[in-house]
Amino acid sequence: AGSQRVQAGRHILTGQSFTQVFENLKPPFDFTAEDPLGRAIRLTPEFRASRVVLNLPALEQPGNYRLMQGSEPVGMVSVNPWPQESDFKAVADEALGELLPGLSVLPDAPGVLAEQVAKSRLGRELWPYLLAAALMLLLVEMAVARTGAARQASSQRQKEPVAQL
Repeated sequence: AGSQRVQAGRHILTGQSFTQVFENLKPPFDFTAEDPLGRAIRLTPEFRASRVVLNLPALEQPGNYRLMQGSEPVGMVSVNPWPQESDFKAVADEALGELLPGLSVLPDAPGVLAEQVAKSRLGRELWPYLLAAALMLLLVEMAVARTGAARQASSQRQKEPVAQL
């Protein structure tokens, strides 16, 4: 292809545009940038003497963009998300109102969320229900055994001859 001049250490962040300068490129001057999802972005080159200047519009998708001349790759641009998007520290309740103006923020009681998450992951404990079912089964068994024993005793008495005096 040709030689390229890239500014060393330049960080491209989402939402920023980018300019790439190439020297000694040969026709055809059909340029595209392939985004991280594989979609082609058509680029219109500017010519300055023997240099070709490609201006990429504001890049919204983080990832690697391949600069293509026809079907040949001529460069690559890496777009990074803003560092603030990667900060996952919890925000204090007071600062949350400042970050989200116009929204009413109701802080939750500490520990309640963790308890709800644990309950939803582990589910409800079944031992109280199983204990109640076992006790009811025991009561039913006792009632059946008692009536069965009473019937057996009465049938035994009926079969025995009555002793005569």
